[in-house]
Order: sequence, then structure tokens, then C-alpha cells
Amino acid sequence: DRPKNADRVLIASDIGDKQTEIVVISNVKGKYNYLYNITLYNLKFDEQVEIFNYLINKLRVEKVGLDCGDGLGRSIHRTLEKKHGKDLLVWYDGSMKIAVDFIKDDKNNIITKKLET
Repeated sequence: DRPKNADRVLIASDIGDKQTEIVVISNVKGKYNYLYNITLYNLKFDEQVEIFNYLINKLRVEKVGLDCGDGLGRSIHRTLEKKHGKDLLVWYDGSMKIAVDFIKDDKNNIITKKLET
């Protein structure tokens, strides 16, 4: 069930043919809380769609991030979009490489700084 005090509930997923990972997160007064990690093994397209629909409806989810890096993820995205609309879904390509680098000083040392919390 959706936590009673949740301002938002979000789903992030990494979709695959053999294994799909679904993470459910709530936001309460600006703080994110890890609720569930659901792993689906060897489920077909229609079975995965059924589980996503169930979670979206049961938890009254505000956003769903779907890994559309392969055909299965794109198909699930299209099917959920027809039922729930574009505004609910976030498309991302988990197969893309993301450039990561550090800020360095003149001597090529990584610059770190303490963040205020």
C-alpha cells in the first residue's frame, strides 16, 4: 500500500527479458524513502505490463521511470502510455554511456569539497 504520509511515490525500473528490477521510492516532506525492490525473473511482456499496472494503480504513483534501451522496455513504455498517459512516464535509455569526470586543479588532483546538509 501507499504510505499515508507520502507526498509522492515514484517507480524506477531496469527492464530486461530475463530479469527486471523495479524500485519503489516515496517522498515525505522532501526526504526520499526506499520502499521496495522488486525483481522479476523470466516474465513475458504481458506479465510485466500487468505488474506495472498493478503497482501504478495500487500505490497511486506520480512518476514511472522506464529503461527503454531495448525493445521490451520500449514496448512496455508504449503500452503503459496508452493506459496512463505521457505525463506519468519518464523514458530513459539505460544502454547509453554517460560521461563522468571530476574537476581537477593545476596539478591534476581531484577537487573535493564538503557539501552542506
